[in-house]
Amino acid sequence: MGTLRQKAGTGKRRLKNAWRELQPPPPIEQQDTAAVTERAVTPQKFAIESAPATERIHARLDASDVEAIAAAANADDTMIDFPVPPGAPPRQVRMTDAWSKATGIERKRLDLVLGAHYEIDSVLEKTGLLTVRPPEEVHAMTHSALGAGGAFYQADLVADGLASARAPIAEGDNILDFGSSSGRVTRALAAAYPEAKLFGCDPNGPAIEWATANLPGIDFRVSPNDPPTSYEDNFFAAAFGISIWSHYNERLALAWYDEMWRILRPGGHLISTTHGAQSVAFYGKLGLRSAQQLTDIKAALYDTGYWYAAEFGKDGDWGVVNDEWGTSFVSQEWVLDKLTPKWEVAEYATARNEDNQDVYVLRKPAA
Repeated sequence: MGTLRQKAGTGKRRLKNAWRELQPPPPIEQQDTAAVTERAVTPQKFAIESAPATERIHARLDASDVEAIAAAANADDTMIDFPVPPGAPPRQVRMTDAWSKATGIERKRLDLVLGAHYEIDSVLEKTGLLTVRPPEEVHAMTHSALGAGGAFYQADLVADGLASARAPIAEGDNILDFGSSSGRVTRALAAAYPEAKLFGCDPNGPAIEWATANLPGIDFRVSPNDPPTSYEDNFFAAAFGISIWSHYNERLALAWYDEMWRILRPGGHLISTTHGAQSVAFYGKLGLRSAQQLTDIKAALYDTGYWYAAEFGKDGDWGVVNDEWGTSFVSQEWVLDKLTPKWEVAEYATARNEDNQDVYVLRKPAA
């Protein structure tokens, strides 16, 4: 993956020394949903650049632990829910099939997932992974067995993004999962980096209540729909929001970027994922949005750099009602135009989050 390292001038709507020019996405075309979602067990299409969190945890296992996981997986012929993008048709796979198709780093991630799912004592003892999972009525990105133990892919994305920006997670660092829900990413990072202090916040009260009761050692708090949070100025070494700034309208997106700037220490980093131009192609291939809407989104990205729709309705998103929380797409130019030079763009990678969302690593200047 390429990177974008630069400071942009104030008020300029252009990319300077850009990672790549913003090009129109590939033509929108319908594909078989099963064929597209198959990527999730195809490492060369799904894995990110490196997997520091997974590697760190997996290194604590020995051959007998891995053999115990393999034996349990190969003996399990049950059908399980396969995680799919929001709005995609449900899909089930046999556990044995999921196991046999995973190779490389995806096999290591699956080792950790299944070590927690099958509650293998030696694995739990060595890794610090927990077996608890949120009940169906509590928000989680997946309630599948393939979500056991935590979200290792996203934990790798965060750890790799910070390391790539030359700010690897270190002893004593305060790290915030902004929009943590029930703690799927936070718990995986806590297992990988017990020397750091993990925090999570979210406006979803039941999810935070569950996480507080079931994930010890992590500081969870309910956050408001609008800033500020209860955290002190300059408190965090790093923060991350996975698929959070892909939902705010423009006003609230900017307000929360300002709040992250306040609570990060000088030189601290924020990892933010957003829908961008490649997300238009992603949703088109899956058939999750109409061709007309995707055409409108693409036009908005070229026109203003921002598209937003309030898509959750009067009942809100899992009970969290916020008129400024829906779905948004942003261009690279919008990020540079609105956030720099207050923020520095330390790293950038298009579609790095599951071949869909763009990943930005933003730095609060050290001075």
